[in-house]
Amino acid sequence: MDLVKELIQLGTLHCFIWNQEGYLFDSTSNSVFSCSVQDILDIKEEHPSLETIQDIQELYDHGYFQEKPVHFEDNRIYKSLCLIMTRNCNFRCPYCFEKGKSNFSEQVMEPQVVQKAFEFLVQQSGNRRVLECDFFGGEPLLAWESIQYAIALSKKIELETGKRFRFSLTTNASLLTPEMTDYLYRHDISLILSQDGTPENHNRFRISSQGKPTYEEVMGAILPISQTWKEGYYVRGTYTKKNIHFLQDVQHLYAQGIQKISFEPVVSEQKDIGFCTTDLPVLKDEYQKLSTWVLDTLSKDPDFSFYHFEVNLTHGACKEKLMTSCGAGVEYLSVSPEGDLYPCHQFDANADFKIGTVFDGITNTSIVETCKKCTYLASKAPCVKCWARYICGGGCSANNLRMTGQLLTPWDIGCEIQKMRIEAALYVQVKRNAMTKIKK
Repeated sequence: MDLVKELIQLGTLHCFIWNQEGYLFDSTSNSVFSCSVQDILDIKEEHPSLETIQDIQELYDHGYFQEKPVHFEDNRIYKSLCLIMTRNCNFRCPYCFEKGKSNFSEQVMEPQVVQKAFEFLVQQSGNRRVLECDFFGGEPLLAWESIQYAIALSKKIELETGKRFRFSLTTNASLLTPEMTDYLYRHDISLILSQDGTPENHNRFRISSQGKPTYEEVMGAILPISQTWKEGYYVRGTYTKKNIHFLQDVQHLYAQGIQKISFEPVVSEQKDIGFCTTDLPVLKDEYQKLSTWVLDTLSKDPDFSFYHFEVNLTHGACKEKLMTSCGAGVEYLSVSPEGDLYPCHQFDANADFKIGTVFDGITNTSIVETCKKCTYLASKAPCVKCWARYICGGGCSANNLRMTGQLLTPWDIGCEIQKMRIEAALYVQVKRNAMTKIKK
C-alpha cells in the first residue's frame, strides 16, 4: 500500500470511477488502465487487495507512474494576438467579462493600430512561421471594415516576410450576413460562434442591447454555416447555475445539425449564476450523462466533436510544453482598440497589467515576468502534485485573479470542474479507442 499511497500523493496515479467503471490514470504517460469499481473503492479507503497492489507494482516496474525530470527553459516568444476590434457590443450578456467595465465605448480599431500590431507580432515572433490572431470584442463584426483591412494587410505581410497568418473570429453571430460568411470562408477564417442552447436558456442571458431575445437571429446565422462548413467552426456555449443540466442544450444544438460543439462553465461571482461546492455533484452527474451521449453520438456520426473531450492520449504535447498553461503575457497578448497591450482579453483596460503598446512595444517587463511565473505550472503549489496538471496546464490566471484575488491561487471550484471534465474526456477517449478497434 505504501507505493500506491505515495504515487497518489505525488499525483502520478489517479484512481477514479466513471459511469460505474473503474480506471487508473498515469499522469506521466497519459495511460489509462481499467480496474474494477471495488478495487478503486478499496484504494480510496487505503486497503487495496494484494492483487491490486501487485498489479500497480508491476506497472511501476515497467516504467509507469514514474515522474521523469523535466528540464524547462522559458524560451517562449510571442506568436499570437487577440485583437479587440471594439469593446462595443449589440448584446448585453450579464455574465460577460466586459460587463460593468468603465471602458465600454463604440471605438473601433483603426488601420494604423492593426498595422502596428502586425508589425509588432512579426518582429517578436522570431523564426516562428505561423502567427495566430483572433478577432475579438465586444462584438468584432461591428468593426467589419477593420477586419477586412486586417486580412488584406496580412496577405501583403505574408508575401514580404514568408510568415503565415492564421485567423479566428469570435462572434455572437447575430450580425453575420451571407456575404460576410462567404468572405470568411474564402479567407479560411475559423469561427467561434456563441450560442447557449435551447431557446429558453439562450434567451435567458444572451439578450440584445434593447433587452430583446436573440435566439432566432443567432440560429439563423449559425445554421447555414453548420450545414456548409465541415470544419473551421465550432459553437461555444456557456452554462450557468440556471442551466446546470446543460446536456439538453448540447443535444438541442446537435438536433439542429450542429456537429462542432463546446460548452464552458461560467466564471462569475454572482450567486444566482456562478457555481459553488454544492453544485459539483450535480455537474459530475451531468458530465457522466454527457460522456455517454457523446459516445453514442460518435458511434453514429464520426464527424461530431465535443471540444473538451478531444484529449489526445497518444500524440500530445511534450512535458516541457505542458509545464505552461495558456501563455498569457508570454506567448499571447491582447491588443485594445487604442493599441494597448495586455496579457489577454480578460485583463483589457486593467492599468495594473498594461504591458506596453503596439507603437512603443513592451515597456513594462515586470508584468511579463509576472506572467512567466503565473503561467508556469511549478509556480502554483496546488498544481505541482495534481494528477491533472499535464492536461490542465495550471488553469487560467485571469480566472484565478477574478475569483480568488491572486494570480497564483487556483480557483477551487474551477479546478474541480476541470478535473471532472478531464475524467469525462479520459473515459470517452478510452471507450472511443476500444470502439475503433472493434470496428477495425
